[in-house]
Amino acid sequence: MFIVNYLIAKGMPADVLVSQGWKTMLFAQVVPSIAMLAITLFLPESPAWCARNNRSETRSIKVLTRIYSGLTATDVAAIFDSMKETVRPQDNVAGGERTNLKSSPVLRYILLVGCCIAVLQQFTGVNVMNYYAPLVLQNSSTEVVMFQTIFIAVCNVVGSFIGMILFDRYGRIPIMKIGTIGSIVGLLIASYGLYTHDTGYITIFGILFFMLLFAVSWSVGAWVLISEVFPEKIKGFGMGLAVSLMWIANFLISLLFPVINDNAWLQETFGGAFSMWIFVVFNLVCYVFISRYVPETKGVPLTEIERLAENKLREIQGKRRDVIA
Repeated sequence: MFIVNYLIAKGMPADVLVSQGWKTMLFAQVVPSIAMLAITLFLPESPAWCARNNRSETRSIKVLTRIYSGLTATDVAAIFDSMKETVRPQDNVAGGERTNLKSSPVLRYILLVGCCIAVLQQFTGVNVMNYYAPLVLQNSSTEVVMFQTIFIAVCNVVGSFIGMILFDRYGRIPIMKIGTIGSIVGLLIASYGLYTHDTGYITIFGILFFMLLFAVSWSVGAWVLISEVFPEKIKGFGMGLAVSLMWIANFLISLLFPVINDNAWLQETFGGAFSMWIFVVFNLVCYVFISRYVPETKGVPLTEIERLAENKLREIQGKRRDVIA
């Protein structure tokens, strides 16, 4: 996206860029959208959905074998049998998932955790860097701002590939915590450059460092966790609600950032660093939340998620009782 937009902007006169450039940039996004739509036609149905709807067991076993490539055929069959015992046909009935939520505090806890993960991903500040990077970098007086935003995309892609490897090797929570700390460091470096009106590359370095560590952790991790944390009983409703809240949070951040960044007093006093400090606070909240409330889902079968969340909830409730006592 950044590279395409840069090439479009580079080849247009300033007056044409203002009147037509944004239209061309938006139209360019149609191509990957069509490609994504085409790819969805080849996605297999989820094994749990097949089990719930009495669809082909062979197809489900085939998908599970690809997911659990290190397990034997017997182990994969056992996972599918456990899945069939967990899912219930009545969950397919309209309102079935919400009925499960009403009857189970553990499921409500899982729903809250999944939704918070989705919302907090946006409150890290990542899409301020994606949407408003040229505006932020203009405050640092660096040159060729549009070109420099390409490096933000590069860091995002590289970090995401690194994250995919690290998540499977070391687990979800440790990488999320390390990435959040790195994101905070990047934001502090960027805010220092903005606050001191540095004319060099401190600000761009801070933003790139933030984007790299965000990509390693939250860019991959938020989607991994919200796909793994919901048990089959509420997966459809939970995923739908979490992703909806994610985009609402995205909209709010995108709406409020220009207002804060354009405030004359804040610009004169802090030089654009104030918004970075706000995101530092949100990232601290992210770190605490991930550390205390999110269960580790690495290697945990879908059928065990509810038990894992129940143990986590009991642990939290036990700590609260100890504090009160």
